[in-house]
Amino acid sequence: MICLNKKQFLKELREELKQLPKEDLDSIMEDFVEHFKIGLSKGRNEEEIAESLGTPNTIAKHAKAYSLVRRAEDKTSVINIFRAIYATIALGFFNLIFVLGVLLGISFLLFGFFLASGAIVFAGIASIVSPFIAPYIESISLGGINPIAIFFFGIGLTAFGLLSFIGTGYISRWFFNIIIKYLKMNIKIITGEIK
Repeated sequence: MICLNKKQFLKELREELKQLPKEDLDSIMEDFVEHFKIGLSKGRNEEEIAESLGTPNTIAKHAKAYSLVRRAEDKTSVINIFRAIYATIALGFFNLIFVLGVLLGISFLLFGFFLASGAIVFAGIASIVSPFIAPYIESISLGGINPIAIFFFGIGLTAFGLLSFIGTGYISRWFFNIIIKYLKMNIKIITGEIK
């Protein structure tokens, strides 16, 4: 392992963190300058301090993951959530094996619910319209069912589809909040804040 002095360590760390917003970058850099000041005041040399802090690459991975989780928390969107998940998965093999499968499974399940809700709404609209166009198009058959019953069934089906779409939206929002909490906890475990 290459021993870094304070200047080299901070230079590499800044380079690794250059994608972060400026205020986050400055805050992190100030923290590590402070670590060096405290260590030097206790009689340690720069190389020992740098070694005890870890590699700039590892520190940057943790900082990027935490920043992306915060961004997903502030501006919840599918893209921000998946960026945060990707950054957190990069922190450890455990995340790749155990977490990614569950998250993808639930995400696809929610996507399927959205598609099913859309299909129900479409079927409801088709049921509403069919009694009006059936007399003019020979290929449409109502199967001997009363057109008024089909019309009202279509209204009910459309309402059910819309409600299920809204419900799936609420479930998705709840799921995203759970993901964000999990990612925050995971970062704390990996960084050693939680034992």
